Amino acid sequence: MRHCYARLIGVSLLGVLLAAGLGRCDDAIANTATADAVTADAVTADTVTADTVIRDEVSVLVPSQGYAAVVDASAGIARVADARPSSERLSREIERPSLATEAAANAPASAEELDALGEKIRLALDRYYARKQHVDRRTPWEVMHWAVAFGAETYLDGGKDNENVTAIGWLGWNGRCKGQSLLYVDSQGRLGVQRGPGVQGHDGQLLAIYAQSRIRSDYPMRANGKTFTVADLIEFEKRTCEPGSELTFKLIGLVHYLPLDATWQDDQNRSWSIERMVREELAQNVIGAACGGTHRMTGFSYAVRKAQAASAPLTGEFARAEKFVNDYHRYAWTLQNADGSFSTDYFRSRASSSDSARRLETTGHTLEWLAYSLPDDELKQNRCVKAVNYLADVLLAEPDRDWHMGALGHGLHALTIYEQRTFGEWKPQR
Repeated sequence: MRHCYARLIGVSLLGVLLAAGLGRCDDAIANTATADAVTADAVTADTVTADTVIRDEVSVLVPSQGYAAVVDASAGIARVADARPSSERLSREIERPSLATEAAANAPASAEELDALGEKIRLALDRYYARKQHVDRRTPWEVMHWAVAFGAETYLDGGKDNENVTAIGWLGWNGRCKGQSLLYVDSQGRLGVQRGPGVQGHDGQLLAIYAQSRIRSDYPMRANGKTFTVADLIEFEKRTCEPGSELTFKLIGLVHYLPLDATWQDDQNRSWSIERMVREELAQNVIGAACGGTHRMTGFSYAVRKAQAASAPLTGEFARAEKFVNDYHRYAWTLQNADGSFSTDYFRSRASSSDSARRLETTGHTLEWLAYSLPDDELKQNRCVKAVNYLADVLLAEPDRDWHMGALGHGLHALTIYEQRTFGEWKPQR
C-alpha cells in the first residue's frame, strides 16, 4: 500500500491531525504556533516559561487516499491537501506541552498514589473476573475477547457437565459458542481457523490471543475428531501469509512462538521471515487500521521487544519499527485528554466523546498497547497513572453493564498487563 508523504513545516500537531476523511478539527484543539516558536533543541532552563511551545516531529502512517491538514488560523480555516503517492511515512510536526507541564506529567507518581491505584485495579479485575460467560450466549469472537482479558485463567460456563472450563481450552477443542465452531480441518488433514462474522475477525487472531496468554506451542487442540497442538495453528498462520494483507495478528503470534531469524514458505512458495512481516506492516497505515491502529502498534512492539532482547542496536526493519514505536509513544501522549482518557478518535485527532462505551473502547485499546510497550519507569509516571485510573473508574462505574465484548476484553487486558508489570499482586479468585 502506498502512502502520501509531506513534511509540514510551521504547523502544530493540533493543526495537522486531520487526515482526509479521517477526522475533525475541534475549536478547542485547533491552534497555531508562531513562526519563531521555540524548538526543543533551543530550549534551555533559562528560557522555559509556562507558555513555551516545544516542537517535535513524529512519523505517522495514514491511508493512501491522501490527507488534508486543517488549522484554525484565527480568521478562518486553512487547508493543505496532498494526494501524491509515496511509499514513505507521513512526517508530522507536533506541538508538545510546555516543559513545565511535560515535566509534571512525566514525574513519577507518589507511593501513596500507586498503592491506591493498585487497589483500584485489583477491585475492577475481581469484579469482572467473577462475571463468568456462558458459551450458549457468546460467539467464538466474543469468547476470544473474554480470553484476552485474563489469559489462561479465563473460565467459562460450558453448560451441563462443563460448568467450569477454560476459555483457551474450549476454543482449542473447538467447543461450540452460540452455535458456532472456530476450527476446521482441510482436505489435507491440516488444522485451520474460520474467519468471518462471529469467528475470527482478522487472520491470526486466535494465535495472537494464545501468544498474549503465553500458551505453550505443545498445548493440545482438537477439531473434527483429530488431535493437534498450537504448533499446528502456527503452521496454518505461516502458510497463509499474504503479501499486502493485514498481518498484524499473525505478527503478534509468530513473533512470540518463532525464533527471530525463522524463515518459511507460504502455500504459494513465497519466502517469509519475521523481518519481512515487519516490513509489510510498516508499508501499511496505522490510522484507519483495526481498532484505530492500536493492534498494529502492538505487533510492532512485540517484534521490537524480541529484537531488543536478541541484539543491540537494532538494524534493518527492526530499527525502523523501533523508531516508529517510539514516535507513536510521543504522539499518543499528545492526544491524551485532561481527564486521563485517550482520544475517542484513536490516533486520528484529539477528541473526547461523552459516550462511555466509546471511551472504554478507545482508552482501553490505546492503554493496552502502552501498558505492554512502554519502559517500566514510564508506567509509573503521572500521565500513565492518570490514564489507568480513568480506565478503572469507567469499568467500576458500571460493573454490571453488558459492555461490547471487544471493548471490555481489551480494556481489562490493559489493566491486567499494567497490574502485572507494575505490581504483580493480582491473583484470579475462582
